Amino acid sequence: MKFASYIFLASSIFIFITSCQYSKEDKQMDEKTWRLGWRMVENAWNKNHRLAELQFDSLLSSDQQISEKFIIQGIKTKLHLSKDIEAKEIFNQQSEKVQRSICEQDFAKKIEVCSSFPKEQVDNRILQLEIIKMFLNDQAVRGNLMEDILLKYNVDSTEILREGEIIVAEKYQDRIKEIFWDWGYLNEEMEIIENYINDPKSIGKSIKAFMSQYDFPEDKTKGASMVFTDEINRTRLKEIIAEFGFPTEKLIGKDAMRGIFFMIQHSDGDREWQKAQLPHIESGVQSGEFSKQDYAFLYDRIQKNQSLPQRYGSQFGSGAKMKETEDLPNLDNRRREMDMMPIDMYTARMQRLETRKN
Repeated sequence: MKFASYIFLASSIFIFITSCQYSKEDKQMDEKTWRLGWRMVENAWNKNHRLAELQFDSLLSSDQQISEKFIIQGIKTKLHLSKDIEAKEIFNQQSEKVQRSICEQDFAKKIEVCSSFPKEQVDNRILQLEIIKMFLNDQAVRGNLMEDILLKYNVDSTEILREGEIIVAEKYQDRIKEIFWDWGYLNEEMEIIENYINDPKSIGKSIKAFMSQYDFPEDKTKGASMVFTDEINRTRLKEIIAEFGFPTEKLIGKDAMRGIFFMIQHSDGDREWQKAQLPHIESGVQSGEFSKQDYAFLYDRIQKNQSLPQRYGSQFGSGAKMKETEDLPNLDNRRREMDMMPIDMYTARMQRLETRKN
């Protein structure tokens, strides 16, 4: 999946305390190796591939256990520099689990052995595709059209909602109006919007084209679109969990499980339900279905939603300012434990995103 800033996410109710417990066999890189790995990743993102390769070679020569994400990025860099033989040799040295993760990447088409890896088998392909479409909507209304996922699952892009889109449905007419009211439209603007939503001819149509005829604040329309999409996704996800239990990779596959995480992360509209999903994410970290970083983002988002200090520094506010965070001197130690990038690097990325928005 393409990198996207998904800039994207405890209370006493939590039974399992405030941090995940992981296997003693889960070895952790030292700080120097961790920082070098993230500098390598950032240089690759910035297309400084020669320097990224040198840093990757340094990682490989160390006696540290290297993070899977660093191995994946390093092999991608080798392939970008047409060093296919080196990339293959490094690939062959990895465990089957890491090899499988590499082969799931789009760039891995250059690694011949990946074609021999059996395709992912899931128990419920119909449910998998439904959740994939929900995931695509979750991201597309935030400006991230995941073209690789569209192609992989042969999804028609016209079926996916984009930024600012809300499809008017009769059963949701009142709720759509409430959402627009919540976003602070003026009375005269709301009169126009409500007339459109109430018009029978609008049923089944997107509100985006209609809104473009008026000089309404675009950010409000995008915000309303996200809130509505998240609500529809959350309602359906609750039904799925009630019917099937909390999903697993065996049931729906890895990509759909990524969608499950992001839909929970974006469930600020039902914070008690969102909070209740954290133990499932923790269990998924143990089974390998979610990452430590997933847990950290959701934990911090729940803390922020309760006006409590976050633990891992993942949540930022306006002006790219980090939300209140506990024990700042040891923040990077906690981020390293959760396979997250150093906080100075993350802050710089958040600041760049803020600058682009403005």
